[in-house]
Amino acid sequence: MGFQGFDPDNLVECGQRMRTTVRQWTGIPVSIGFAPTRVLVKMFNHAAKKVPATKALL
Repeated sequence: MGFQGFDPDNLVECGQRMRTTVRQWTGIPVSIGFAPTRVLVKMFNHAAKKVPATKALL
């Protein structure tokens, strides 16, 4: 998914809004990640689930 047109400075806020909206509408907890490549997003999301120190970033 591309994020052209999104302000890079507001991606964290945008991701938090996406998480909140999905949770409200479906009740499903999701993680949102932003990175230059899809592989990096998958790696970061995996780490966020496994490494307790990353919970502060979620």
